[in-house]
Amino acid sequence: MGGHLEGLALLLALAAAPRAPAQEAFTDVTPSRAPFDDKKPDDKKPGDEKKPPDAKDAKKPDEKKEEKKKEEKKDEWLAVLNGDVHTITDGVLRGATLLSKNGRIQAVGYAIEVPAEAATIDAAGMHVYPGLLAVNSTGVLGGEPVDLTTDVYAQNMTFALACGWTTMVSGNSAGKLTWGSLDGLLLRNNLWLRVNYASGDERRRIREELDTAREFLRKRRAFEQAKAAGQEIPEPKPEGVNEAWLKLLGGDVLARFDVGSTEDLRSIAKLVTEYGFKAVIFGATEGWIVAEELGRAGVSCVVTPHTPRVADTQRNRPNGATIENAALLWSHGVKVAVIPQSQRLSSDGLLDRDLRTPTVEAMFAMRGGLPHDAAEAALTINAARVLGVDDRVGSLEPGKDADLIILDGDLLAYESFVYYAVVNGRLVYDKAKEPLFRDLRPRPSTYKEPAPEPKPEPKPEPKKEEGAGEKKEGEGKHEGEKKPGDAPKDGEKPKGEPKPEEKPKPDDEPKPEEKPKPEEKPKPDGGHPAPTRDRTAIAAESIRADS
Repeated sequence: MGGHLEGLALLLALAAAPRAPAQEAFTDVTPSRAPFDDKKPDDKKPGDEKKPPDAKDAKKPDEKKEEKKKEEKKDEWLAVLNGDVHTITDGVLRGATLLSKNGRIQAVGYAIEVPAEAATIDAAGMHVYPGLLAVNSTGVLGGEPVDLTTDVYAQNMTFALACGWTTMVSGNSAGKLTWGSLDGLLLRNNLWLRVNYASGDERRRIREELDTAREFLRKRRAFEQAKAAGQEIPEPKPEGVNEAWLKLLGGDVLARFDVGSTEDLRSIAKLVTEYGFKAVIFGATEGWIVAEELGRAGVSCVVTPHTPRVADTQRNRPNGATIENAALLWSHGVKVAVIPQSQRLSSDGLLDRDLRTPTVEAMFAMRGGLPHDAAEAALTINAARVLGVDDRVGSLEPGKDADLIILDGDLLAYESFVYYAVVNGRLVYDKAKEPLFRDLRPRPSTYKEPAPEPKPEPKPEPKKEEGAGEKKEGEGKHEGEKKPGDAPKDGEKPKGEPKPEEKPKPDDEPKPEEKPKPEEKPKPDGGHPAPTRDRTAIAAESIRADS
């Protein structure tokens, strides 16, 4: 019986306990959603459905990306002002302007409008030439592939730029001296096909392979003509054909021969004339003897005018070296490029023996009778033709790469200094800022960076719409509640003074769940009121009495 009574007392106690509002109870037991959870389809409200994107709207992100790229990639301008521009192919323009954009020459001449965002070099009283090309070099560019192995911060590269070189050859590749950057370094690879045509057995083998390749090309041309005429003939297959000879006969590559004697030069001239491919001969020490034959064959020659080779008096014909070699080759139509005897840069004072003094070799050629403009071409455009890159470098013409040097005197004058070198439209050498030669005939730098663009004024932030997550003014306050410092409205008394019709309120209002206690009767003796008995206890006593 006691257990039943205790259970009944517990039920009565629970029934008498105050209950929380239904809304609060629902809120307490509902699990909160994580901020990164997506809404379920069932949770969507009637206005949440989005319309399918139009084709125009789908293109907008891509268009914005393209616009951003265009804005980020700005044109790079460089203007060389007031200099004597030696174009090499079109004479000299005195006090002219050369303008380049993004590494390419845009215009050369007078009355050229220079954009405000262009960097400038004032070359007044100075001479502007194309950058020099070294058709053989070592120690400046890396090994092949040159664009992955070259140290663009090496002192040797700065040294070469100070000597006027802007393009050099390493192995079978031509690269630019793009100091501080690898962008645009590689100019061309697979420059030529080296051919050894010295011994009798080697000559016979080469001729047989060339005959096979030429016969295949003839059959392929016949097949293409028949196909164009609608005839059906079997297509020839390049079985047993040397692919290198196919490229050579097709004009895709240049043949390189390294010979110097009269017999070798004459045999090469006959070979080139018979098979009709392009060739360049390095050395050609006795080229002056067979200059006419070499000119008819259309070969180019890379020579070192100051080459000692004593003639053999026991031979009953001309032989040996002469300082007139370059002049005699040029007079018979041979494209002549000049290179020093050594392929490296040195600082040991060997005059005209290394790449430090290329102009001295050209001056030796002039002493042997080579005209001044031909001597300049021997270091620039003819060297570019030898490498097969004359469509990009070697002269100052619109459309070509902006590779140039600026000197304080004539290119072939030994006392002239290179003050600026520009490669791909970018200043890569400034004598006034390099410790190498800056103390020799110092001259302040006239290179000026483009003026910085004015920063755009910050746009005012758009006003946020009401209900965008921010509390409105007055939101979260109860009716009639004011912020501190708010002025009272018309007819409203200052805060703190009770209204006449309202009674002063106690500090804390009773909470909704609290119930007022029943009034307590005073004791007859005037002491403290007797404690009120709990209804649960009264019910328990009545149950005990009944039982």
